[in-house]
This record gives sequence, structure tokens and C-alpha cells, in this order.
Amino acid sequence: MKFAYSFENLLELKEREKDEAYVSYQNAVHQFEKAATKLYESLKKKEQLEKLQSNQLKKGFTINHLRQYQQYLQSTIETIDYWQLEVIQAREQMESLKETLFARNIECKKYERLKEKNKEAFLQVIQHHENIQMDELAAIQYSHRKGN
Repeated sequence: MKFAYSFENLLELKEREKDEAYVSYQNAVHQFEKAATKLYESLKKKEQLEKLQSNQLKKGFTINHLRQYQQYLQSTIETIDYWQLEVIQAREQMESLKETLFARNIECKKYERLKEKNKEAFLQVIQHHENIQMDELAAIQYSHRKGN
């Protein structure tokens, strides 16, 4: 007699859902890291630009150069704002998918535990039947010895 879990197909479905949730979560983590890297690069660029502007102010330069630096700085600030928004959205998406993955893991664990309990019950029934058969064999052997 072989053990057959009645919810095997459902367990496989839940495992597939968990795997899909994991892939989605990994993609969200990648998107978050990408946005965070772009934000870091933009902040670094702004910092370097401000240092360069500060050095140029000490040396002295024309109004046109000052306007160009200001325009470039404004553009960099807009880029930073954009990437900050992207980072926030990516983080929210990542957290949402993390919660989904966590829920899928819990569902899988429930079905796996149920499968283990069913298998243990099955093995106990098998063991009980084997014990009964052993008792019957022992009784038959005893009765044959007594009869001889």
C-alpha cells in the first residue's frame, strides 16, 4: 500500500504560486536597487557640482557660467526628485511583494504540515495492520505447535 496525499495537486499549485511570488519579489528588489543606485549617482553628481561651483566662486567667473551651473544644478535636483519618487515606489512594491511571498510561504507550510500529518497517520495505520497480521501469524503458529 502506497501513501497518496489527497491535496497533492493543491500543494503543487501553492508551491508554484510561491515560486512565482519569489520571482516577482526578486524583480522588485532589482528595480529598487536600480532606482537607489540612480538616486545615489544623482546625489553624488549634485555634490560634485556644488563643490565645483564653490571652487569657481572663490576663483571668480562670469554670470553666464553661474547661470549654466544653476540650470545644471536645477536639472540635477529635478533628477534627484524623480529618483526619490522611484525609490519610494519601488520600496512600496518590494514590501508588498514581500508580504505576498510571506503569505504564500505560510500557505505552502500549512499544506506540507498537513501532508506530514496524513503520512504519519497512514504509517500508523499500516503499522497497526502489520501488528494485527503478526499477532494472527503468531496465534496460527502457536495453534499448530499445540496441535502437534
